[in-house]
Amino acid sequence: MEVHSQMAERLLPWVIGLVVIAAGLFLMTWRARRGQAGDARGAVLRAVVLVLVVASMVVSTGTIVQAVRIGHSGATAVWGQTASSGPVGGGVGD
Repeated sequence: MEVHSQMAERLLPWVIGLVVIAAGLFLMTWRARRGQAGDARGAVLRAVVLVLVVASMVVSTGTIVQAVRIGHSGATAVWGQTASSGPVGGGVGD
């Protein structure tokens, strides 16, 4: 369980990254819809949005991988202890 909780603490930077990127994408989309981007600024805005989209794909993949690893370590900790400790209850001598 200790490994599981340590791995869970390493998920926080990934989630923070997702929130920051999502906020950036929201802001850029909001600015584009309000028409605050001229011709030259529009090209820069599109480039920034493209970078943010690629970054969101990388960070979301990292988040999913880390979450799966955390879940697997938790399941291994719980089910590994249960399987190795023998019957919990309901046996003949109970």
